[in-house]
Amino acid sequence: DEPHAKKLKAEKPSGFEEWPQAEKHCPSNTELKRYVDSGYGCVDIGDLLEWWKSRAEKYPMLSQIIRRILRIPVTTASSERNFSCAGLVL
Repeated sequence: DEPHAKKLKAEKPSGFEEWPQAEKHCPSNTELKRYVDSGYGCVDIGDLLEWWKSRAEKYPMLSQIIRRILRIPVTTASSERNFSCAGLVL
């Protein structure tokens, strides 16, 4: 008889063993692959926020993530103040 812990380990695969299969079926991976395979380039795009908004149906996860990133302010007054107090120029 095998010890109970060894028996469970032999029957149930670890998360690492399941990971490659799960990654293949992950919707975000197929969405990213579709976008990369589409051949869109930044040169063709004027307003990035508007472009991603208009493609939210085709790329729902990517669109949401990228629009969140693009909405981040480039700089804030508080960070500029911290740099000026230190004598650095931003």
